[in-house]
Amino acid sequence: KEYELIDKLLSIDPNRTELLPRKKELAKLIKDKSFRSFIARAQKAMELEDVKKAKENIIAAKKVDPERSELSNIEKKLDNLEKRIRIDSAIENAKSAADEDDWATAKKFLELALKDAPDNNEILNTLKTSNQIIKFKALFSIYIKDPYKLANEKNIEEIQIAIEQTRDISLLSKTLEKKRQVVTENLAKMNNKIPVDVISDQKTYVLVRGVGKVGTIEKKTIQLKPGNYIFEGQREGFKSKLVKVFIPIEQTSFTVKVVCDEPI
Repeated sequence: KEYELIDKLLSIDPNRTELLPRKKELAKLIKDKSFRSFIARAQKAMELEDVKKAKENIIAAKKVDPERSELSNIEKKLDNLEKRIRIDSAIENAKSAADEDDWATAKKFLELALKDAPDNNEILNTLKTSNQIIKFKALFSIYIKDPYKLANEKNIEEIQIAIEQTRDISLLSKTLEKKRQVVTENLAKMNNKIPVDVISDQKTYVLVRGVGKVGTIEKKTIQLKPGNYIFEGQREGFKSKLVKVFIPIEQTSFTVKVVCDEPI
């Protein structure tokens, strides 16, 4: 009010120069009070985590006095608040996704959080877990889609290691646990030998390529694991006979006939 009155007096009588120092002093006081008021409101807004209102008051304070050193400190506090809110939000979203067994989405949120907190051990450990779950889900899916890959010794070793490594983390993912169980069952089935009745004419010599000899037989039962095989028949004076056989994993018995009946 005093400032307004002095300003009005000077407009009436500009020669009253003795009022100028007081007007300048009052302007400084008003400016300082306004600045401190905006800063106080910004701090209060940050306490309530109201980022929008805090920004509005900081902008208003800048307009009053953009040179004040307090601005740098409060802007830094606001940056830290925004960062913490982003981190908390990302972690919460990641947790919700993980609870729904959506580890791919959880990974995305954790990677976002890691940008703001690269040294946060909680985020790093959870991200490591999510990567493992995603990795082993993909690996198990390969052997569920094609269980006959488990006929290969190298693949058997790989999947046995994976089954052991997922003993604990599979408790965090129902999907992973289910895939792990299916692969474990398939591994057992692929190791179970199935009785195969080999029928011939007692003139054809029969063997199974890569496995062994069957002999010259009329009927013989051998034991083979599920998968693909080539039976070969040999007979002097006749063309060799190749019989490609696929024994399904669910099969409980199988019959194959190998007879060389085409003269050379």
